[in-house]
Amino acid sequence: MSCGYYMNMEIIALDIAKEHISKMEDNVFDDECKEFLDLKKLENNIKNGFVAITQFKVFIESLLNTIINLKGDLSCLDIENIFNKMKYVCSIYDKDFSFIEKNKCLKTFKKMNRLRNNMIHYKNSFIYDGTAIYDFEIGKVSVKKYFTKFNFEKLFNQVIELGDLIAKTLGLIVRNDISIFECDGKDGITGYISVCSE
Repeated sequence: MSCGYYMNMEIIALDIAKEHISKMEDNVFDDECKEFLDLKKLENNIKNGFVAITQFKVFIESLLNTIINLKGDLSCLDIENIFNKMKYVCSIYDKDFSFIEKNKCLKTFKKMNRLRNNMIHYKNSFIYDGTAIYDFEIGKVSVKKYFTKFNFEKLFNQVIELGDLIAKTLGLIVRNDISIFECDGKDGITGYISVCSE
């Protein structure tokens, strides 16, 4: 008997995010002058934080696409705005989006997405005029406060919480123990999101 193998992008995205968060640190200040930012530390945190942010968005988008695939309605996979896709997913499962919309984890995700967009579409790259760099903002977000290992570990948990909330709202099961590659010959459960109950 032949078995089918399936790949879970949600797990890949979370693994990549976790790997890059582990490379971040909490203190981005210069060791000799605590009011200035250490450019090497800051660059490290922004690089690794940006990868994590990108993977958080991939995680949620992949989760939504998995949910859409479960319903068999593939016509909406091309919806580009992730928040419109969330609303659409709720509508095809006949569930109210307002419960998700009011949740703190979605607000955190929206802030993260705005920051990501501001970084990508940053029109003015000038940050400071002087001999060293103080804290600065990207899209009204303090770089020294946002791009820390501690903050990104919290963000990691809130993004997972958002995925869990979406699944629970739709009456679906999250399979946290699933691996990147799953075989349907084991127990039939191959995806990060499932309609099966235990």
